[in-house]
Amino acid sequence: MKSGVIKYLTALILVLTLVACSDDDTGTNPPDNNEPENKVGIEMVRIEPGTYTRGDDVDTYAQPKHLVTITKAFWIGKYELLGSEYNKVMGEGADYYESERHPLDSVNWYDAVEFCNKLSEYEGLTPVYTIDGEDVSWDQNADGYRLPTEAEWELACRAGTSTSLYNGEMPRIDFSPHTHPLLDEIAWYGERTGVAYQVGLKKPNQFGLYDMIGNLAEWCWDWAASYSSSAKVDPMGPENGRRKIAKGGSYAAEPNIARCGTRYEVSPAGTGLGATFRVARNVAN
Repeated sequence: MKSGVIKYLTALILVLTLVACSDDDTGTNPPDNNEPENKVGIEMVRIEPGTYTRGDDVDTYAQPKHLVTITKAFWIGKYELLGSEYNKVMGEGADYYESERHPLDSVNWYDAVEFCNKLSEYEGLTPVYTIDGEDVSWDQNADGYRLPTEAEWELACRAGTSTSLYNGEMPRIDFSPHTHPLLDEIAWYGERTGVAYQVGLKKPNQFGLYDMIGNLAEWCWDWAASYSSSAKVDPMGPENGRRKIAKGGSYAAEPNIARCGTRYEVSPAGTGLGATFRVARNVAN
């Protein structure tokens, strides 16, 4: 009896093995769920496709609220780009940071896209951007590093939530002191220190991303434009413009503009905002 059972199990294992081999022979690759490695040490988090309501009830520039769908997964930096990471790729001195864990501070948009291309070359990848002076175009099929779109950034920031903060709802604040306990948990804001804080000291969002709100504002790819109420699929902003979008507020921001949906429009050549960025990258097919 035992001999018969053993023979049956052996045959079953053989069949399952042949089926698995047959599946492998189809040429279908498993999804890229592994965090992309890089020599710089930038940690990244995979963000899955999703639909959410973009915008904010307090920031009039982030109205009207509307549905946005992102159809492709992407990688985004777990932290704001560190000054030490920037210098490792660009070969510059330590002027941008106070410690190994301080983010790159007061960088303009053109510096951000140039860094993305340099990082791609550093890692042996195809640069995403073609840069001709102030004219920058995006090859969406390239496998290199890039800035997130505004829509991707907000999907990553909200992390599946629909409230003004990714840890709860914060109403408009029109009283003194200008603080809120929920914002205190996740963000550096409302200060005039003139110096950004080390990354990762506040609570992350549900995707494991730190400092998406507060600390430093973050550049996105998009040229600035007003919202409309219609639903959007993979929006990238207009083809041209005068100002770029930055998101997330900063250590100097008041709480009413340190929210998931709020947005700034800033000259791409400007650095006075206290802006930084976090790199993104397409998920391999």
